[in-house]
Amino acid sequence: MKSKIVTMGLACSLSIASLFIFGCSGETYEALEWPDSGLFTQVPDPGAEYGTIGLDLDDTASATVDQITKEDWQNYVEECKNLGYTIDAEENTDSYTAYNEEGYEIDLSFSDYDEDNYSYDININAPRNKGNITWPAIGLATLLPVPPSTVGEIINDSDSQFTANICDIDYDTYTQYVADCQASGFIVDYSSGDKYYDATNENGDSLRLEYLGFNTMYISMYSSEERASWTSDETEIESTAETVETTVSETEPFGASQDGNTSSDGIDPDFKKMLDDYEAFMDEYIEFMQNYEERSSLEALADYADMVSRYADLSEQIDSVDTENLTNAELSYYIEVTSRVSQKLLNTSIE
Repeated sequence: MKSKIVTMGLACSLSIASLFIFGCSGETYEALEWPDSGLFTQVPDPGAEYGTIGLDLDDTASATVDQITKEDWQNYVEECKNLGYTIDAEENTDSYTAYNEEGYEIDLSFSDYDEDNYSYDININAPRNKGNITWPAIGLATLLPVPPSTVGEIINDSDSQFTANICDIDYDTYTQYVADCQASGFIVDYSSGDKYYDATNENGDSLRLEYLGFNTMYISMYSSEERASWTSDETEIESTAETVETTVSETEPFGASQDGNTSSDGIDPDFKKMLDDYEAFMDEYIEFMQNYEERSSLEALADYADMVSRYADLSEQIDSVDTENLTNAELSYYIEVTSRVSQKLLNTSIE
């Protein structure tokens, strides 16, 4: 077993011991300073000694708490419940998701992958935008039944893509809307679960519906032409890759086998976490680049070096995904996240 030394010895001591805990193997744990502003005020302070703050944005925030016990994790889940995070709760041994009455959402996950460092992740999402919407009269949305609620947010609307969150939709209304979409022709190559539905119509236009909880339904559509362009791009990438000598990772890539380890939305939890971590990192990278000139060169350089290392790890995981063996739900989520990240980079003119 790989050993980590979590006490400061003379051989490993450094002048910045107040900020980090070091092991002689080079492992470090940063001292956790819990923010007193933003979304972090919506959840309990873990009161832990070590951890890191990931994102601290208006609509999402994240943190990792290190060097804890399983009991610490269980106690933190109970604290969140006592704070009101019990609406549409989903709980198992290593994860807990729920909303509070105001619509704030938490996603907690425990990890004992590293025997020397049990940890848990905290993700906090602000309430989704709720405004009055008018259902589009042109574009992809016209292929769907008009939802029974006019409250929510239309995120994307074009002839190639449509994305929206529809609020004031309870679970029974969601299941009826799934049936209405099936009656509208979205029954080809379908895949469904308790809280998701994936299908295409005869023209090849794709639809994904999700019940997100807190009386909210998510709708995502792509035109057949847009989906065909993905196939073209993937073929070009595969053709180029054939000319390059690659090293096969010892770790089996996602999609290489299906062991039935899927959640209620039809997606392998580890696969979803990998994509969520990738998007969260890219959000952090975009924020870093936008504020780069406001920071000292030494500070920025140190952070940039850390980002390069983290990006290498995440990109290796993303590149190893075998899309041919993903479930329909996993492929849809993979495309959704990578497309969303690409759009964010374009919107901020960061390459």
